[in-house]
Amino acid sequence: MLALVVLLQLLVQGDAPAAPGAEWMDPDRIGLCIGMLRGDVEAAVERAGLDVEAGKYPRQLVVHYGDTKTITLQFVDDKLQSVRFELVDFIPSVRRAFEERVGVIEKTLGYEPAKPKGDLAVVTFNRESPNVMVVVSTTPNDTFGKQGLGFLAIRWFDPAADKIVQY
Repeated sequence: MLALVVLLQLLVQGDAPAAPGAEWMDPDRIGLCIGMLRGDVEAAVERAGLDVEAGKYPRQLVVHYGDTKTITLQFVDDKLQSVRFELVDFIPSVRRAFEERVGVIEKTLGYEPAKPKGDLAVVTFNRESPNVMVVVSTTPNDTFGKQGLGFLAIRWFDPAADKIVQY
């Protein structure tokens, strides 16, 4: 079904659509910060007018931001431990979103990311808390790529709480 939608968009537009912007992939956009109480997080999501449902695990909530956009919220001791933004879109749009967000995160945190080790598709900001990990897949050889789609995930998290998460 998704492949049909992609094909129809390409036929109508003649090219991949322009990136709609990736500013939604910022916790501040909906008033979130690592360490917030779960009730405050739920209130912030509600104020933003977003749909939320239980996640795969009891300590998770999933926010639906659009057809190709989700936010996964994870809690430890009823405090927000991580915020993971996920985007599936055309490869050019995902690449633009990746470049945009890495630049914005670098500017926001005030330092360059750690140099990737091996896989150039993973960028980490781990000098101070919260840590940020950016993962992008835009290879045309994987399942998404064969359909012209890429994947971007940006995870803001508390590294100390990350070590004690048990599902």
